[in-house]
Amino acid sequence: AVSVTPYGIFVDPVNAKVVVAVRGTMSIADSFTDACVEVREISAREVTGPWEGPHYVHTGMWEAATFIFDSLMAHKTLDMLFSEEAPLTNSETRSSDFWKWTEHGGFGEQPVPDCRNFDLLVVGHSLGAGIAQYL
Repeated sequence: AVSVTPYGIFVDPVNAKVVVAVRGTMSIADSFTDACVEVREISAREVTGPWEGPHYVHTGMWEAATFIFDSLMAHKTLDMLFSEEAPLTNSETRSSDFWKWTEHGGFGEQPVPDCRNFDLLVVGHSLGAGIAQYL
């Protein structure tokens, strides 16, 4: 669907990063998201900060970022990773392995790693980079 862009969450314990990676243009639907170039004005202070507007965004990228943000909030994935009550706290989690999260499978059988002191990095390529900027 237009504005539904795949993303993944990866945990890099070696570099102490939780990475949200947004896929770039790969499908026809992604091309339609790219082509939704109508300008939309954003006025919500929680998004724009204290700076005077007007603030404008690329509609397709904004809607895709909103989809990802809503998905992250609904699944509480980042809350789980950065929580004070992170379910996994032993030193075995600090290996060179990456953990990955998918919308359909969560972390699967993998234990949820303790990321309380990690940084969040949001990245993407092409369309994904534009979406990542809004996140």
